[in-house]
Amino acid sequence: MRAFFISNRSTQVIVVSSNQDVSQRLKDFIYQYTKAINNGDLVEILKMYGDQVDYYKSGYVDKNFIATDKAAYYRRWPAVENQVSSPIQIQASQITDLYVVDYDVNYRVFNPERGKSIEGNASNKLFLQVAGNSIFIVKENQWVNSRIRQ
Repeated sequence: MRAFFISNRSTQVIVVSSNQDVSQRLKDFIYQYTKAINNGDLVEILKMYGDQVDYYKSGYVDKNFIATDKAAYYRRWPAVENQVSSPIQIQASQITDLYVVDYDVNYRVFNPERGKSIEGNASNKLFLQVAGNSIFIVKENQWVNSRIRQ
């Protein structure tokens, strides 16, 4: 895995080996994204987003908005554990090189200062744009299926 700059943008992107089929590349991206989330690595997380993203209920936002939102999340929940818990479902959309990816995660978030945690299961839906050897999140949504507060 390495990053590079697109010549006419200042956006860093994740490069995935081009000799893999698209389905495997998208699955690998989901696991890399989950790892970045678990590590709380905002730099790596932001590399995975397009310049404009249809982000949850916020509509179209830029990376600055996403960075602010994710930073607030990690302040509230500094320890995050997500594990993909279902098969990763991939559907090609009607738009060339745009794929709809659905998968579930078992999650646990914990704040040691407050002594609080939440765990459960959530369904994720990402729209992923394949641009050459790069993949970007261009739409993201999540629905919580179960939640236990402790």
